[in-house]
Amino acid sequence: MKPYGWLLLVAGLTAVLVLLFVSRAEYNDLNNDLASLQDDLAGLQTAHDSTKAELADIKQLYPPRDFASEQELREWLANNDVSEQAEATTVEEMYAKGLAIQEAAAKDGYLISVDFEVPYSFYYFVYCVAIIDGDIWLWEVETDELFKAESWGKVK
Repeated sequence: MKPYGWLLLVAGLTAVLVLLFVSRAEYNDLNNDLASLQDDLAGLQTAHDSTKAELADIKQLYPPRDFASEQELREWLANNDVSEQAEATTVEEMYAKGLAIQEAAAKDGYLISVDFEVPYSFYYFVYCVAIIDGDIWLWEVETDELFKAESWGKVK
């Protein structure tokens, strides 16, 4: 082989090795990019699943709804036992207690109204109102004793 032939052969082999080396480096870079993208995808999937679960919880609460049955209301009252709270001595304390009941119900996705009446100058009472299938149900904020306001008719 002529001296230039060996030189051409060595140069050709060197060029092939350089191309293989560069291609291997690019391959490694692409593999690293792929691994990074897969990690990003896993993180995004976790965030998506968490957001989806949070949305499901929100959909259960909002918009707030009436109680489906007397039993459901009784169970909610038992789980949020108002009779265990300190006794209110003023109309302001009683109304604040009613608002706390209303807020607890809203956090659980239920509608409860709070009202107070002063039928006589020396007497007042604060009560909560829930609607079940169009019927009005009441209880005083100091108790969890329900009664249905049958003489008031339906509201829906």
